[in-house]
Amino acid sequence: MASACRRPALRRRGHRPTTHRPPPQRGKRVHQRAGREKPFQARQRQEKRPLVRRRKYLASRDRNSPAFLAVRSPLAFLYNTVPPNETGPIPEVSFGGRASPMILRNAVLSFAICFWLFTATANAADRLILRNLDIIIDRTVTALDEDGLVLDAPRPGGSNRIAWDEVERGKVAVDQSRFDALLADLGPPLYRIRQRLKIGDYDAVSEPAELLYPRFAGRKSQTAYLVCQATMWSRVAAGRREDAVEPYLRCFELLRSRVASGNGLPGTRRLKTDAATALSSELAPVWFDSAAAKSALAPVQQAIRDLMQVRPIGVYVYYATLAVAAGETSEVERILPLLNGASGGATWQSIIRAQQELSSNSLGPAIEQLRSQRNTWPALCRPIALLVLGQADAQSANEEVCRDGILSLLALPAIYGSEQPELAAAGLYHAATALDKLKDASGAAAVRRELASRYAGTHFGAKPR
Repeated sequence: MASACRRPALRRRGHRPTTHRPPPQRGKRVHQRAGREKPFQARQRQEKRPLVRRRKYLASRDRNSPAFLAVRSPLAFLYNTVPPNETGPIPEVSFGGRASPMILRNAVLSFAICFWLFTATANAADRLILRNLDIIIDRTVTALDEDGLVLDAPRPGGSNRIAWDEVERGKVAVDQSRFDALLADLGPPLYRIRQRLKIGDYDAVSEPAELLYPRFAGRKSQTAYLVCQATMWSRVAAGRREDAVEPYLRCFELLRSRVASGNGLPGTRRLKTDAATALSSELAPVWFDSAAAKSALAPVQQAIRDLMQVRPIGVYVYYATLAVAAGETSEVERILPLLNGASGGATWQSIIRAQQELSSNSLGPAIEQLRSQRNTWPALCRPIALLVLGQADAQSANEEVCRDGILSLLALPAIYGSEQPELAAAGLYHAATALDKLKDASGAAAVRRELASRYAGTHFGAKPR
């Protein structure tokens, strides 16, 4: 009878019994070998041990003790006498009797680091954000005024001064409230001036320039030159030539003293001026509005007083011709002796005397004296002399003399039309009036068409026909 018990089957040599392995769980990361802990979990638990032991130690101590406050401070690592990887018990810190030398050393070190951090923060407190998105944090603002900010060192690729039109916002340690006030008052209008000059829009630059001109008229800086130059050009463009003399004289002084540079202006236009005489072809010394000339006398006189000695002849020519247009004979007589001995002084005296005779409608010897000097007229005097002689001859009853005057007047737009449009327009206007006197209707009409088409924005171009 066969036995109910079976002998276990013999294992063959080299055969290994199979063990049941659970299927891998989906969606979870399982280590390749079962029963072994993940390496990153073991490493994470080892790193937490010192922190857990320290928390237990702190919980067991008095929270008002110096050791507890030291470990809880931002510089607690300086008081830690146990290396962070050591897992042994943290020793007690004794404060009885006298302080431990290690604690004193750590306290001194903590104070030194805090002092250094405070000093570094104070030194790096200035932060400027410019309109071109540059950020300046490695310079300190040492001073500030209407002319701009002064840095402790030149910025890369520039100077140590920053104008207000370049600044968008910032934080300074020297005077934050004044910085905010000056930036709000000067930054936007200065930026508008710079943008309008860059594109040559002299009508639009008038508003911000006139707003800032009283504040910058007496200052000596590149920003003051920017404002004065914008004011002069905007007034000339608006036909206010008499009012443009004062800002022009201030521009001339800033350029002569080398406080400012013409190359610092935005755009391509530069002031045309003669450094020896202070006369400008953009502002010929001949005026057509007597009321405006009279109101301009006082500010021009103050601008001349602000000039450094020696004053060039041109400043007296401007003032004397304004006085002639304003009818101030006493002022003319006071200024004329100052022209003696200067280069071209005799010619300018003859021109001013001839202008006086024209304004009073009493032609006399000054006209003939100016005519006799015709071959020796300096280049700067020639267009004004042609206008004065042309006006005088056009008033003559002799037809031949009158036609000679018309030719002198018509020479102004032909020679100086692009350079001095106001003088060219004056020549065309007086020539048309003389042609009307000679009953030359077609010639007068042709001259007026030329005046209206080319010089409509000038003083005589805007006059009714």
